Amino acid sequence: MHIDRGRLIAGVLAAAVGKRSIHIKSNVVPDHGTSHVTVIDHDGNAVSCTSTINQIFGSMRASQTLGIIWNDEMDDFSTPGASNAFGFAPSPSNFIAPGKRPMSSMSPMVIYNKNENNIVMVVGASGGSFIISATAQTVIRTMLFNQTVKEAVDAPRLHNQFLPHVTQYEKPVPEEIVTLLTNVYKQNMTMVEKQKSVVQALEQHPDGFIHGNSDFRRQTATYPAGY
Repeated sequence: MHIDRGRLIAGVLAAAVGKRSIHIKSNVVPDHGTSHVTVIDHDGNAVSCTSTINQIFGSMRASQTLGIIWNDEMDDFSTPGASNAFGFAPSPSNFIAPGKRPMSSMSPMVIYNKNENNIVMVVGASGGSFIISATAQTVIRTMLFNQTVKEAVDAPRLHNQFLPHVTQYEKPVPEEIVTLLTNVYKQNMTMVEKQKSVVQALEQHPDGFIHGNSDFRRQTATYPAGY
């Protein structure tokens, strides 16, 4: 069954902003939600940038003059007595108040070796509350376990955000690890085929070569965009 994603998106937007026609023309692969870009240039400068409208289609409202979709970042604030869309329990330090910005899971990172005066790794992710655990595991596997950036990004992941008390793991996680976490560390383990986190990472080696990997978990452009 073939689905025209452009027409589907246009239909959702039209329903959100009124029965008006919305035409989307693009020569790029359709995408949505949070995006992350990692860059290292020939001078050794690095950028790790995450952008988001929070949930898919943001606030489900579009500007009548600009045509852009408004975000729903207000959901990143905590509401007393209620979890947010990503399951985070309310935190008093994140309650809405004048002059405050909501907490975010976005974790763009540039790792710098001050002794050798160069960039070692540029990494970040999309995926809501899964961003923090996915980015941390990628960095740990690369920096501490000496895995390649390909191995680190592709490796099966675990995720626990404290509340709810569930440790989610991808199917390829070794059974002995799942058993250990269940029986010894009393984790409530839940298996998924694929987590929602999507990591983009670059690693710069001492010889000057840059290795990059774009997470296979996002079924759009799963390869570095350029060099």
